[in-house]
Amino acid sequence: MAIIRYFIPAAACAALFSPAGFAAEPSFDCGKATHEVEKLVCGDDALAGLDKRLAADFAKAMDQVSGADQAELRASQEKWIEARNACAKQDDPRACALESYKTRIAIMGARYGFAPISTGTFLFACDDAAKSSFYATFFETDPATMNLVSMAPGAEKSVTLVQGMSGSGARYEGDDGIVFWNKGDDATVEWPAGTELNCSTDGKTVGD
Repeated sequence: MAIIRYFIPAAACAALFSPAGFAAEPSFDCGKATHEVEKLVCGDDALAGLDKRLAADFAKAMDQVSGADQAELRASQEKWIEARNACAKQDDPRACALESYKTRIAIMGARYGFAPISTGTFLFACDDAAKSSFYATFFETDPATMNLVSMAPGAEKSVTLVQGMSGSGARYEGDDGIVFWNKGDDATVEWPAGTELNCSTDGKTVGD
């Protein structure tokens, strides 16, 4: 049987197998990158991949909402970009940017239904005079996230919280100082910030 040999020019071979040949590209034009963190993203495959994923999630989220909600989402994304760019001032800008992207993707996933639910949704009833209650839904994201829905009559609100450091139990934190800290079936809820509600669940997921 004849053996056919193929010869690839050295220059083409180098381009084919070099890291640059397989480099990930971010969602923006690296040729127009001006900020230090943008340039960092352009030169890092992991960050570039996360940037492209976040851009896709943002576009999907924008398709889900309209009007004032689109404006709010766009404003929150611009606020996040400012926070990401501030990573340039950190001792380790790459680690900061990596955490920033992962956290934003996790929040978007929980907020807009892109992330899978982990343990489910639970109803927490509190012992305050107003008999406050919350629905807590937990998601499989990195870092872990949850949606917390206040069931105050006529004033239902929803926030997405991110799991932070905790000596015991699971502590989730969000904007404006909102905290959900649970240990088993018991939880402390700080919403609004400065208040502290003692709440509990029967351990059954909603719908069971």
